[in-house]
Amino acid sequence: MESSKKIEGTSFTDILYIFFKWRRFFIINLLVFGLIAVGISLLIHKKYRAVATVVMAPDRMSGLGGLSNLFSGSSGILSLTPKLFGAGGGISQEDLFLGLMNSRAVLEKTIRRFNLLEYYKIKNKKIDLAIKKFRKDFSSDPNEFGIIEVSVIHKNPQTCAEIANYLVHLTDSLNIELNIERARRYRTYIETRYLQNVIDLKKAEEDLAHFQKKYGAFYVPEQIKTAIGVGGKLEMELLENEIELNTLETQFGSLSSASQNIQNKIQALKERLAQLRTKSQKSRESLLLPFDEMPDLQKEYIQRWREVEIQNKLLEFLYPLYEQAKMEEYKSIPTIMIIDSAEAPQLKYRPKRAAIVVGIVFLMFCILSLICLRGEALLKKTYLRNPIEQTELQFVKKLLAWYKIAPK
Repeated sequence: MESSKKIEGTSFTDILYIFFKWRRFFIINLLVFGLIAVGISLLIHKKYRAVATVVMAPDRMSGLGGLSNLFSGSSGILSLTPKLFGAGGGISQEDLFLGLMNSRAVLEKTIRRFNLLEYYKIKNKKIDLAIKKFRKDFSSDPNEFGIIEVSVIHKNPQTCAEIANYLVHLTDSLNIELNIERARRYRTYIETRYLQNVIDLKKAEEDLAHFQKKYGAFYVPEQIKTAIGVGGKLEMELLENEIELNTLETQFGSLSSASQNIQNKIQALKERLAQLRTKSQKSRESLLLPFDEMPDLQKEYIQRWREVEIQNKLLEFLYPLYEQAKMEEYKSIPTIMIIDSAEAPQLKYRPKRAAIVVGIVFLMFCILSLICLRGEALLKKTYLRNPIEQTELQFVKKLLAWYKIAPK
């Protein structure tokens, strides 16, 4: 209890006195371990870090180039086309590029190209272990400005720059291949739909032409309007002739030549009206449609005409897309813009020798401080509770003798 009270009552000046008392112990050991730390830091190989900065080029499939601008005034659906066919939305081009760069295919090609299996001293050519080690020396992330930084760490400054540039170009070429494949699939889909549209349009036009030839219905709305007008005139003329016939029969009798002429005229008018009202061979030879078939003819004509119009609108929509898709399939433009190519660094990236030396010296200072404080506490004890404390005290006394430190 008495010993613990003394230790608890130790002041800051007491601690400073203890450190001063053990100064030789601190100085000698810190110098020794400092030199060891310097030696260790000098033995560690220098490593260099090369950085390439790139930014994504505008997505060539986004909006299908200038096609959406061409049709923006006439068709709003075209703006949806990239999303419908996977040309936009979902994963961004930046995420896709970073994903490709970190893919096994790219990393494995890089490792084999620069013989990194030997660099990492991997036996039995375990590529998975090489990839694991290489991931620690390689990073690709966007910075605070949204620019992608591709960095590689290597013992050789020239090699690390070459690896960084190779990663950028390899990923870009792979991204171009994927874009071409995406464009090919898109073109195949559009081509299939376009060719089907051509077939459907041809059939619709043939059906309309057959209908027009069969019924003489070339432009039904105007033909109906004309037929109704002609029918009205015939009805009026028939009424006038009937009134005139009635007058002539009253004056001259029904057998008079004048009455007979009017009767013949009336009969001709009735026959003509009958042709307009009912289906007959003569009505088929006329451009005027029969009244009793007008509703059905008009309905069928509208249906066939509408089908032709629908297929024409689809053709107007699909054909430009088809031509654009064919051009996109053969494009091989870069998907990135290189801001800075990686250059061989002139300054080492690591080891941080000063940090290593300071860290080891500080760690040893903490350990030595614990040793000297524990030693002083043992020297002040009047009673040792167990053999461990006795062993510790003997070790402390040896230290005092070695470093010529007075016990009190």
